Amino acid sequence: MPRGRVLVPWSMLAVRVALGPLLFGLTWRGTHGWWLAAIIALHTGLDIADGMTARRLGVATPRLRRADSAVDTWFYLWTLAAIVRRAPTVLSAHPWLLGGLLASEAARHLLDQSKFGWSAAYHMWSAKLWGVALFAGCAEALVTAVPGPLFATALVLGLVTNTEGFAASLVLHDWEHDVPSVWHARVLARRRAAMRGDAPDEPA
Repeated sequence: MPRGRVLVPWSMLAVRVALGPLLFGLTWRGTHGWWLAAIIALHTGLDIADGMTARRLGVATPRLRRADSAVDTWFYLWTLAAIVRRAPTVLSAHPWLLGGLLASEAARHLLDQSKFGWSAAYHMWSAKLWGVALFAGCAEALVTAVPGPLFATALVLGLVTNTEGFAASLVLHDWEHDVPSVWHARVLARRRAAMRGDAPDEPA
């Protein structure tokens, strides 16, 4: 695998890693919310681009896909800290949704670690939709500094995404990456089981 091709998506990941602390630092300095929203937009664009680039270059390895998921978590933890700093009322307006989302994230991580030894990197369709909602919701929070519908929608979609990811991890027997939906996870699990000769019987 040519080293130059591998470095392209990894370099984009490195930029995304740096954007999280930068966002929080600018929030601490009182930077205008639209600049903070621009950083979230840049991260979202790079998140989309690095996956597409990796697949186009043929370097979408499991290690890279795991790193991509980890960087998403890293960036949005910094974003959460930025919202705590700039707009705490946005979080206090939705305690149950926020608590449920964080609990579901932790539950997914524990399940994946105990079952596969790695966190999941499914990059499901629902997760892609959630990524767009997170951009919109977090940008809304940092620009307006008051509770709004976009942030609440992002929390709800996060719960839906984590529920689907949890279900996929229950269905799959082996660690997989880039699984579009729980339906695809079920099909993949049956295919893997058939290859091993232990596929379950079809329902009557």
